[in-house]
Amino acid sequence: MTLSSTACLKFPHHSVPVWIAPSEASDLTQWMRLSLGRLKAAGLKVCAGIGPPERWAVDGPSIALLVNQIAEALLMYDSKESGSAEALLMYAPKSGAEKRKAYFREYIADRHVCELFGSGFLPDPCFSPPLTMTGVRFGPCKLEGNERDALQMPLSEVCGDIFHPNTWARLREEMQSRGIPAMDFMYMRPVAGWNQLLSGSVEHTADALGYIIANVIQILHPEGGKFAFELMLDVSEDVNQNPAMVHLVSTINRLSTYELHLFNDYTEGLPFLQLWGVLAPKEQGICF
Repeated sequence: MTLSSTACLKFPHHSVPVWIAPSEASDLTQWMRLSLGRLKAAGLKVCAGIGPPERWAVDGPSIALLVNQIAEALLMYDSKESGSAEALLMYAPKSGAEKRKAYFREYIADRHVCELFGSGFLPDPCFSPPLTMTGVRFGPCKLEGNERDALQMPLSEVCGDIFHPNTWARLREEMQSRGIPAMDFMYMRPVAGWNQLLSGSVEHTADALGYIIANVIQILHPEGGKFAFELMLDVSEDVNQNPAMVHLVSTINRLSTYELHLFNDYTEGLPFLQLWGVLAPKEQGICF
């Protein structure tokens, strides 16, 4: 939900050099190492430890905005890639946040779900909860006693820096201990701090997404598992045409059984570009 799982990371604020196409990776593991290596070379600091309990401005059980934006990513993909008239109707702005929230609630029902950059709070009310819900963030969310008591499901937080391999190892251990064979749906919506972390660079964003997605693919269910995200970027270009993003999409598509679909748009009145993405199995739309 927030950048809480990467709170100790920061790039020095300097101009981004002209992007040069990196060496082609032979598999996802190599791609993961190359992406992280480029981020570290650019100044990324990775923390080995776990952060203290924390609470951000848009953090906590109230996640209406998060649900709305993740549902928007799913609906955008389904309407544009699968030609679903129902999804296209729901994606229309006048459909309202409540319909999107209902779509999200139905989508996570009876699935193993994981939120990156967040604790895995459920939308309220959630009539058909997921089989399991797991959150991955730098430090545990700081909750008041009455908030914790009101949760529909106990929080299952895996804490650590999302750019450190140990965090992903802890997530796999958590899945094994709870009998989760694979994640059916994963999502993330870092807020605001993504630009501070990545210096507003599309190139750094591409490498960060490359590292995260390479890890996500390893724990997604091979049949129908999906990963959706929304980012807010301080840029003024069509991200889909950026060479680093084009290379990211082609590499993920080449090295895996998944396809990465990106959509970007400016919203009137907002000073940033919204980038939505859905990682889905090849030749498969979003279906319940």
